Amino acid sequence: RLGHVITMDLAGIKTITDDTLAVIAEQCPLLTELSLKRRVDIGPDVSDVGLQDIAGCCGKLKVVHLTWCSKLTDDAVTALANNCPNLQILDLSFCHLVTDRGVLAVMGTCGQLEELVLEGCERITEQGIVVL
Repeated sequence: RLGHVITMDLAGIKTITDDTLAVIAEQCPLLTELSLKRRVDIGPDVSDVGLQDIAGCCGKLKVVHLTWCSKLTDDAVTALANNCPNLQILDLSFCHLVTDRGVLAVMGTCGQLEELVLEGCERITEQGIVVL
């Protein structure tokens, strides 16, 4: 039923889980924009598992907003980079577990990247920034 959906904004919806993302991944292969923004403690409760499902099935993604998705690690970011090479905007604000490894994966793979937001990503070091 959702096969033609290209934009999905699920920001602030706290009932969104990895299981929800698995269904979206399966039913929305044409997705180009996805927002899973949280407001500190209110919003989607997703982990690497859900994002890896999305990345594996939604390779056309160009815009992904993951603000405050604090369970996400470099594994999710690397999956997005490896499976969604046309990413243009990636917002990882306050994804506290993301490190230089995730940034390096994105920078090494996503040649069309126009905007990478790393606000509050305290595990990004000077070395990670220099790569930018």
